[in-house]
Amino acid sequence: MKHVICALLMMGSAAAFAGEGGVGHGGGVAYDCFENGQRKVYLADTYELTKAGAFTKFKTGASPESVIEAAVVMLEATKPEKNIPNPMNASEFVSIGWLVKHTSASLDLQLSNDPLPLQTDAHINAAPQGCQLAQLAIQDVGLNRLKLDLKLWDELSDMDRGLFKLHEIWISIRNQPGADTTPIRAQVSQAAAVLADPNFSESAMIAKLIAGPEFIRTGLPTSTRAEKYVLAHCNGPGQLLPGFNLPTLSEAWYNLGCPTANRIYTKQLIAQDKKTALPTLTAMPKQLNCQIVSHGTDMLGWNPTAQFRLVRTAGTGMSYSPDIKGGNGYLPPSGREFEKSKYEIRLTDGTVFGDQVNEDLLTHRHERQRGIDELGDLDFRVSFTTNSNRVGFFINQYSPMTNLFYGDLTLDDNGRNYTAFGIACTAPYNDAKFDKDLYGSYN
Repeated sequence: MKHVICALLMMGSAAAFAGEGGVGHGGGVAYDCFENGQRKVYLADTYELTKAGAFTKFKTGASPESVIEAAVVMLEATKPEKNIPNPMNASEFVSIGWLVKHTSASLDLQLSNDPLPLQTDAHINAAPQGCQLAQLAIQDVGLNRLKLDLKLWDELSDMDRGLFKLHEIWISIRNQPGADTTPIRAQVSQAAAVLADPNFSESAMIAKLIAGPEFIRTGLPTSTRAEKYVLAHCNGPGQLLPGFNLPTLSEAWYNLGCPTANRIYTKQLIAQDKKTALPTLTAMPKQLNCQIVSHGTDMLGWNPTAQFRLVRTAGTGMSYSPDIKGGNGYLPPSGREFEKSKYEIRLTDGTVFGDQVNEDLLTHRHERQRGIDELGDLDFRVSFTTNSNRVGFFINQYSPMTNLFYGDLTLDDNGRNYTAFGIACTAPYNDAKFDKDLYGSYN
């Protein structure tokens, strides 16, 4: 087993991690087959394993993220040493599992409805009988930008999708544009065999991860009691809104003149929330030091500096949606909205974006973000005007393993054209707040 992992690691030399490969193409291929009157698409890396039934125990439920998380578990179990330079901090060293996790979060995915041209890096002489070779994706190595054939992707199995992403992660880490991808396919196949091996030490954890849902929604209380109150005291059943979304119900009942129904449901939610809520981001750090980690669509030719900072200049960082009373999906203890925070983007060339037009922090305390991170889904955004354009800063993921925030930096001309970059950010003061019990009490 160890020789498999060691072979996997051989692809990631210190030079590759340092980004010496430049910019060029690479990408995964698939076998587009016709079997028993139906179209079937297989990842070329693991075609033999799939046909041999190696992944049948996983059945359904896998997602690209869950397969990557399982690969990270495998790597951390077999090669936990931190001997790779941290791409975000040259004075630190990280494990190969850390690097896989970070690269997975950094890849920029772009979908194509048109077939992609076959590249010359696959070195596959012939497809299996009844199949033809198809280019599943093309990666701009060095930019972490990945163009994906959507029609082929839709035909892949859940497991193949995750292993395909692992293929692209290794291409990014190897950082050798145009190089033969045969070794990459071999290592993905070997890694997949370990994931499917019932004798591997972390087999039970891997099976749990891969079979787990991409998102989880924990139990929320029913709104029955509050609805009964509305039926008895308010405007009747025709005014009720379906579902259990607290802002929607609270706003509806408040506007109907039914604050008591609102309070009944909110108290009920709070009692249940302490048992089911996931820790979520409740306050942004006062500063994020960010780095561009991928290049997305470029329509405007914008070239900001590779490093920059987001600095909070006013407010608490506990930002709430201006269009939902209470915001954040829930009411704060006081029932009032927190003050709007103010931010600036400061590039290393001295450019400052400070003409803020909006900011918003939304966290979903009963919905887990992608991956195994036991955190509520999050969405932070702030935008600034500059000349006739708008600069946007978005954070949609935090990883406790890498201790990084991931998101996007964008420039758009009122929605007509845009340029986008993937970013990863550190919080130098370690002051982000993650809280499971947001309210305290509600009177």
